[in-house]
Amino acid sequence: NFYRILDFAFGRIAYKPLQDYCLGAICADPSSVFDSDYFYCMDVNMLTSLLKRDDLGIDEVELWNNVIKWGFVQNPTLFEDPAKWTPEFTATFQQSLADCIPLIRFTLMTPAQFREKVWPFKDILPADLYDSVLWYFLMPEAQSNLFTPRLKTIDSKLITLKQAAMIASWIDQKDDKFYTYTEIPYDFTLLMRGSEDGYSQNILHQRCGGQEKTFLLLKIKTTQEIFGMYISGIWNVTASARAHDSFMFSFSEGKETTKPVLSRVRSSGYDLALSRGMDRGMGELEMFKVSPKFGVSSTSLPLTL
Repeated sequence: NFYRILDFAFGRIAYKPLQDYCLGAICADPSSVFDSDYFYCMDVNMLTSLLKRDDLGIDEVELWNNVIKWGFVQNPTLFEDPAKWTPEFTATFQQSLADCIPLIRFTLMTPAQFREKVWPFKDILPADLYDSVLWYFLMPEAQSNLFTPRLKTIDSKLITLKQAAMIASWIDQKDDKFYTYTEIPYDFTLLMRGSEDGYSQNILHQRCGGQEKTFLLLKIKTTQEIFGMYISGIWNVTASARAHDSFMFSFSEGKETTKPVLSRVRSSGYDLALSRGMDRGMGELEMFKVSPKFGVSSTSLPLTL
């Protein structure tokens, strides 16, 4: 059992290589531990060892959420709503997470994530740390070295690293066994973000026209569902060709825990099309270029925009 091996090896100097191997395995597939009951029984020293890792492949806001859940398990008598805590409750929870909080890289979150997930617990953060993070969000250029990034990231507000690994797997026809985040053989470059660049067709064509191997993400405001489309060929308004390896997908409510839906092209005709009205009514939009780290052949795709 992996967890028993980890428990045995951790804290024993003679088994340091085994500790490092186990921690590396967790970093490569964080859900194997963070989504298990074992996580809540994890020793604080083991948890902080994970939080220190630069190769921990989990979004920072998700990491924070898990650390908070771990803290509640250590303090089962506390209300889950920090607004109802007495000063004594706050001090107790703060003490439980005292070694963990400085290791969370808060500036890797978006301001919205920080406001929604961290701000309710602001009283457990050291005052100087809280102030530094706020200043970073106000003046990021002046606080650029506050926290170092973890090694593998994707510049997206819509999907997680785990979901990015799924998309990379689908690109390579790996529909059943997904890459872990460290195995992703592509670099994802953000071409446009609707909330910052706007949703007009002109901007879409300016930023994305002529690009090969791209995928588009849309988030629906009312349902929080994320829909995506991978375009294996050239993003071109006048393109007229076929690409059997393009596909569409969705993540229900944007959650990793829900099984995603994948739809591949089955017929030999034109496979994917976008209507001219696609720039209206979006909750969010992001467009990425997929750059393979290894040689991958390309095809073209017919689009109607």
